[in-house]
Amino acid sequence: MNFTRRPVQYVGLRQSRCGQRYGVAPCMAAGGPYCYQTWGTCGDRDHIDAEGSITWMFCADGAAIMPLYLRDGEHIRTNALPLLVSATPSSSEINVGAQRSGISPLGVGSSVTLTFQDRPFDDHVGDPYRGLRPGRKDAPFWAFWRARNAFYTGALVSVWDGYHGQTLDQMQRRDYIVESVTGPDAGGSVTVTATDPLRLAEAKDAKFPPEIEARLVGDVDAAGLTIRVSAHAADLDKACGNTGERKFLRIGSEILRYTGHTLDGDGYRTLTGVQRGVLGSVAEEHKNDDAVSRIGRYENIQHWAVAADLIDNHTQIPPGYRDDAEWQEEGQNYMTTQKAGRTVVNPVAVEDLLGQLCQQGGFSIWWDERQQKIPLLANRPPDTVPVVLSDEASIVAGSAFLSDDVKAQISRVAVYFDARSPFDQGKPENYRLLRLHIDGYVEGPAAAGTARTLTVYADWITRETDALRLAARLLLRYRLVPQYLTLDLDSHDGSQRRMVNNGDVLDVVTGALIDSEGNPLSTRWQALAVDDTRPGHKIRLKLQSSRFIGRFAIIMAADAPDYAAASEAQRARGCWMALESTGRMPNGDEPYLLQ
Repeated sequence: MNFTRRPVQYVGLRQSRCGQRYGVAPCMAAGGPYCYQTWGTCGDRDHIDAEGSITWMFCADGAAIMPLYLRDGEHIRTNALPLLVSATPSSSEINVGAQRSGISPLGVGSSVTLTFQDRPFDDHVGDPYRGLRPGRKDAPFWAFWRARNAFYTGALVSVWDGYHGQTLDQMQRRDYIVESVTGPDAGGSVTVTATDPLRLAEAKDAKFPPEIEARLVGDVDAAGLTIRVSAHAADLDKACGNTGERKFLRIGSEILRYTGHTLDGDGYRTLTGVQRGVLGSVAEEHKNDDAVSRIGRYENIQHWAVAADLIDNHTQIPPGYRDDAEWQEEGQNYMTTQKAGRTVVNPVAVEDLLGQLCQQGGFSIWWDERQQKIPLLANRPPDTVPVVLSDEASIVAGSAFLSDDVKAQISRVAVYFDARSPFDQGKPENYRLLRLHIDGYVEGPAAAGTARTLTVYADWITRETDALRLAARLLLRYRLVPQYLTLDLDSHDGSQRRMVNNGDVLDVVTGALIDSEGNPLSTRWQALAVDDTRPGHKIRLKLQSSRFIGRFAIIMAADAPDYAAASEAQRARGCWMALESTGRMPNGDEPYLLQ
């Protein structure tokens, strides 16, 4: 099907909606006023059911509006209201390995600023009891909406960009989470700001281990095994790590292990399977009413799997944005041997923990607003032949701009690991082992002429092999001054956008990059940001220099074909021995390198 090139844009705001009916059991509301199926207007909050939703759709005034109304049980999507003035998005940016300072370890998040013009609304969709309200009055939409929605942060905003004639499913969709709503002002202007769902890992309630309301009931000496607490069962039962039925509490500077709890007649709970003074702590006396808190503990598990657990179980990020099958494939293929272990004694922002895991585990995570998901990517060579961008084929003339990050260059990496105590993490004396990796050539007088040290307190690393791997990878990427390249691509038909995504490795040939003799130079880069927030316009790329140069070998199945019979895809993801006489493959291709 051919579409005209007239851009169209729709915005959807999805909010929760109660599936009950006023005064119909189990709803016990009576005596009015009728609700609007929202928490702020509910007359029986003990029985509110927020499993339904309503998605308010908007478009620009004068836009060619297509029918959008849809009802699926208690889920409603409205037709578009012509209230949208503008939608100003910004694209996400990767922080590779959480190594760049000055930005979040999860990268720069995507966001959108939406501006609306308020106008009178007859409320034919949002008010299920419209005909039962004596003396009701029409009012502007946003004035109504603000009055009925006490809690809107966390609501889903979707922006669709496409062309006239396309359906919503055929358009480019971006998802965001509402952060704030301002207005209507005196002129009826309303502004909605929203950020990507991964920012929910930065929220004040996204902490690991979670803070709980709990206290000790009765005094206990250093040898006592009868521990009674005042706490909610859910807080005691919640998994805080991968230790199964073995769970941990902190009282003062002591860590206790327990396996369960029983409810006493007075409403308090007695812990079962208690073991005192574990995980490097010492049993102590405690007094009635002492604070009790949960301890987080991961044992012998891949770093990326810890990140998955934190996102799924310790943030409010909606399910479905992390594709577990894709994470499993990437993690098991490229990071299966790296194992993490850590005891977290105080609540820490999940964002900070994810940043540590990315750095120490050698991977990146970010929000991809175009695919509406959180990808996982190991810091590794590409497994396919990189796309080539050149001045002749795709780069807009004069758009390439090169910059250096001199402060990020390092010549040695010091990794402290294998912590003695979970209470003193981040102090050099608390770690049993230190491994220092140095590039003497870079530090030599003919090169940098100085030592630049990156110190990592690797709280998630317990094994020497993982510490050495971390140091080697960091030094490989940052021993030379990291470079950044921005350039524009022609997006006339959208083909360039389809072949470049955040995290992709690209080979670039441009007049801005030449060798010492003035010849064009092919250099390798990794895409940090792909900005195509204005459909039909140029696509802007921000790239970081990649040090993975060459063909990297991957172990193959026993029935793999000979090199001559292998396909290009097999050659990109395999390994064959080069000829001893030439050092190259039988047809003259360059040899493979061991990862």
